[in-house]
Amino acid sequence: MVISSLKSLSSSRSFRTTFIYYCGTFFLSFTNYLFHLILIRILVPSAYGEFLTLVSFLYIIAIPTNTVSIVVTKYISDFYGKGDSNSINRFFYFSLSKIILPALVISGTVILFASPLAVLLKAHPLAFIILGVSLVSSFIGSLLRSYLISFHQFNFSIFLGVLEISVRMLVTVILVKLGLGATGAVTAMLFSGLIIHAITLLRLRPSILPRLTGDFHRHISFSKLMVFSLIYSVGTLSLLSTDVLTVRIFFDTHTSGLYSGLSMLGRIIYFGMTPLTGLMLPLVASRHSAGTATKRVFHRLSFATFGLGLVGLLIFITFPGLIVSKMAGTAYLEVTPLLPFYALTMFIFALSYQIITYCVAIGKNYPNIILLIITLAQPIILTLFHPSLHFIVFTNLILQVTLFLILFSYYKIALKAVL
Repeated sequence: MVISSLKSLSSSRSFRTTFIYYCGTFFLSFTNYLFHLILIRILVPSAYGEFLTLVSFLYIIAIPTNTVSIVVTKYISDFYGKGDSNSINRFFYFSLSKIILPALVISGTVILFASPLAVLLKAHPLAFIILGVSLVSSFIGSLLRSYLISFHQFNFSIFLGVLEISVRMLVTVILVKLGLGATGAVTAMLFSGLIIHAITLLRLRPSILPRLTGDFHRHISFSKLMVFSLIYSVGTLSLLSTDVLTVRIFFDTHTSGLYSGLSMLGRIIYFGMTPLTGLMLPLVASRHSAGTATKRVFHRLSFATFGLGLVGLLIFITFPGLIVSKMAGTAYLEVTPLLPFYALTMFIFALSYQIITYCVAIGKNYPNIILLIITLAQPIILTLFHPSLHFIVFTNLILQVTLFLILFSYYKIALKAVL
């Protein structure tokens, strides 16, 4: 079935774009993991655990930026499909006016509580001040990137991603060597992000400048889409980060570092599978808006993703010790028995993510409710019960299996009539 799906893709007009985008995004994921591998080698486990905790915390507080990305991509894909350049221009400033105040409020709150957060998560207070500033940058960057994706400028987006990670790696190595540790790494993330935002703004200049006069009068139903997009963002980002934060709070720094290494390795499966999912929202939303069949796109992307993910999962299950020792180092061998189960968790989550993204693209919101329930269950269970790393890994696995089975049932039954 996977082979036939790939053959179908190869015969379609969009195959070349899809294939190039996947290869480019996979390379982007690889360079991002190279960044983590460099850190995991130059930092001791406790320091790397601090860094991944900071990144996980940024994922949580940056959830609204992902919501912005979903909403903007959905609407701009619609406008782009209809050739409505006036709405594309005006929507940019309309969106910008909506996100600035929330960005400043959340950023100011993080900076204000930098010291208590540093105590809770066993990190340096300066790092949280930098994260607070980074949040404003993330909001604006999310808006800019959404425009690029909606315009189907996939290759340029990949180029920017590789450039950003390259700058981040260079600056990180310099700052870590200067003794700044995890704080230096998050500083490098902010610096590289600002450079990319400036380049993206120049790229989008013909579409957003000059600003068209007059208000944005087009009917926009933000409320419902924003609420369900927020749930979607909370679920997808929280399920990747809450376990890392829980371990950081309730375990010692060395154990937290070991679990962070495990998480970094296991996420290779997830981030290796999700590049094709990145195509789902703009392509399906454009087709759905135009009244064109969407399930064929979903099936082809899903089967291709499943096959690629299965290959990676089998490698992780067969050679966990080799993967841990070669990629993370012998200091992390203690978590080798847990790697196959963590990788399986990420594999299942990636499949669920595809179903949810498809439903968002066609305006079906029920799956987001299921995602919210699982998302709330995870921190409650892990906060009440956390006897060992084994318990945390298997709890996450059970939650992801439950999520997938419900979503798959919903797709097969409730979306049977969707074209």
